[in-house]
Amino acid sequence: MTVTHRTAAPSIRATARRTGRRLALTLALGTAAVAAAPLLPAGPLAPVAAAQNIQNIQRIAAVVNDDVISLRDILARMDFVIATSNLPDSQEVRQRLLPQVLQGLIIETLKMQEAKRLGIQVNQGELTEGIRQVESQNRMPPGSFLPSLQNRGIPAATFERQIRAEISWIKVVRSSLSGQVTVSDTEVQARAEQLRQSVGKPEGLLAQIYLPVDDPLREGEVRQVAERLAAQIRGGANFVALAQQFSQDPTAAKGGDMGWVPLGNLEPELREMVERTENNRLTDPVRTAAGYTIMLVRDKRIAGDRAAAVGTTMSLVQVSLPTTGARTMAPEQRAALSQRATATTSCDAMEALAREVGTPGSSRIEGLSPNDLPPALAAAIDDLPLETPSRVVPVPGAEVIVMVCERSERSALDDEEIRRQIENEKLEVLAERRLRDLRRNALIDVRL
Repeated sequence: MTVTHRTAAPSIRATARRTGRRLALTLALGTAAVAAAPLLPAGPLAPVAAAQNIQNIQRIAAVVNDDVISLRDILARMDFVIATSNLPDSQEVRQRLLPQVLQGLIIETLKMQEAKRLGIQVNQGELTEGIRQVESQNRMPPGSFLPSLQNRGIPAATFERQIRAEISWIKVVRSSLSGQVTVSDTEVQARAEQLRQSVGKPEGLLAQIYLPVDDPLREGEVRQVAERLAAQIRGGANFVALAQQFSQDPTAAKGGDMGWVPLGNLEPELREMVERTENNRLTDPVRTAAGYTIMLVRDKRIAGDRAAAVGTTMSLVQVSLPTTGARTMAPEQRAALSQRATATTSCDAMEALAREVGTPGSSRIEGLSPNDLPPALAAAIDDLPLETPSRVVPVPGAEVIVMVCERSERSALDDEEIRRQIENEKLEVLAERRLRDLRRNALIDVRL
């Protein structure tokens, strides 16, 4: 495989180095400034103070090339992180979050700028599907996440911006980098043999938060962020939510979930730390060649027969009948629609009913695994025959009726599955390099 790697011209590299120093310094100063003055005032404001506060939150916090990040953007993202990660809403927490949140917004901006440069857009259907996937990963009823944010006073646009940036970046990677990836039959056979050889050896059910060190000048800053995240998680913060917000690895989209990983495949530093960490415990931040990793060791086992291991994916149709929120249905309306849904005899009929109902989450959904569903819903369809409506299943905020349209199972040693995994791994490496280049070549001016 030939990988092209764009090298910046000397003048650009020099600018990037200066920008990196300025960014690290200004972040430190910005954090100190937050300690001196609250980001959000407490209590009612007099008219003059209120006007000053509005002016403050509208001021520019950072400029990334030609795009602006405002203090309002940072505050909104802080509110979102605190609301979804079980962090206490205190001035100390906000002070510690500031560098992490600003870094995340800068990365998002770079991703969207690259998508714009390539003429890539995200349509409403893709955005809706991205939100649905986040709901599935967090075991939330479809259509419930945005209303839950709005009920807490958090604009939906805050979360939608993050989802739009990630979808844009996926499309950038697929359109501009996938052509650089090839996987030979020899590689597939070698990976299959490696999986066979792992039988009888230890593996871990792991999740991670990965923070790259893409500039030696940021070593101390990144280490501090990793230590703060670890402390926040041990203090009760939600690992999945923080991984989704701050991890710079493709697993971030799944809350850092890596699945079962042979311990022999880990870097030596990580393997040693995982081996001496008890189940359901967090490792300390580990410095590897590329950055810092925090690992959640969920479980350990001795690997069994990979040829017998299968993964199930499903295509299903769901009708969701809200019981809370702005679109709450009266009990008699839910009963009537439930009766119609449980009387359907085909996926086409169920899909037509879902379109008629039109509530968030009422649609056909592809590529789900049982682990993507809330436990009650997964149990309800476990042995459900195809094109047969489920019973009415209560989930938080709704009652749902589901029909499974297709099921497929695949061995872990299936050649196509292995080829797809290797392709994804190579794409992840190229994507990380592209993002590192974008950051190094960007003009980033932090004004906090």
